[in-house]
Amino acid sequence: MNKLMMKILPVTAAVVILNGQELLASGKIGSTSSLAGLPGAHIFETTVNQNKQLMYVSADTNVLSDISSVSSSVEKISKGDDVYVIGIEGEMCQVLTSSGKTGYVSIRSLTDGTDNVFHDADGVYYCVEGTEVRIRPNDQSTICTTLPQNTQLQVTGVNEHGYSRVIIDGAECYVRTENLSESKIYIPKAYTLWNGPVLTPGAGTVIGPSGKETYYNLNMSVCVQNAKNAGAQGDYWVREDGVKMLGEYVMVAADFSIRPLCTIVPTSLGMGIVVDTGSFVMNNQMQLDIAVAW
Repeated sequence: MNKLMMKILPVTAAVVILNGQELLASGKIGSTSSLAGLPGAHIFETTVNQNKQLMYVSADTNVLSDISSVSSSVEKISKGDDVYVIGIEGEMCQVLTSSGKTGYVSIRSLTDGTDNVFHDADGVYYCVEGTEVRIRPNDQSTICTTLPQNTQLQVTGVNEHGYSRVIIDGAECYVRTENLSESKIYIPKAYTLWNGPVLTPGAGTVIGPSGKETYYNLNMSVCVQNAKNAGAQGDYWVREDGVKMLGEYVMVAADFSIRPLCTIVPTSLGMGIVVDTGSFVMNNQMQLDIAVAW
């Protein structure tokens, strides 16, 4: 697998516009306003209707009674809940919750859309060929790179819009969740001169061009050395569909009395080379056991 080499700047909170003031991702504000101490419900309602902006909290958050981080909580709201921003004071936003309560939350806990609200995850996944990496979790954002099949990715979150948050070179970026798999992705490659069934992880036994085929997954280092001592050429490697190869040939086990070491034999997965044998030959001398990473 090719090692991913790229640099992506981390994505932070979006810019918010309130009453013509710009709230930057850094949290710095050109000027501030507050609706604390409004004289009456009528003025309060009018101000909210004129100036409120719908936002979402990106994590479970306490709505505080004032701008101090140690002030009491008037309500606890959950990740993804919506609030109306009605004022800004320093690093805090005054908000109106869906229950009708007002209080303060940190600027950094707000986001402008539910696509930025992620449920925590922690796992290693593998991507399909051509997976697009984006700087924001939506189909309209910039594609910064595409990934080859089975690139390993660390997933840290999943949203409800089909995107996963991943870490690449220490930066957060986003890929479609449907393009990820918990295990490596194998796409069988049929032998070009064989039109019959092909051995796959789901098809444990098929009848190939040389007879019955099964598969096994063992360490092949001794088999590789024995084959090379017998004159085989090429390096050991694992094909993208999970088939173990020696040079250009699929590695197979067979009955040495019928097909000696290094015999070239056709299989449903390509031309094979005999590098091993097994007890299965006692039941079927023509059977081939194909070495795979499944």
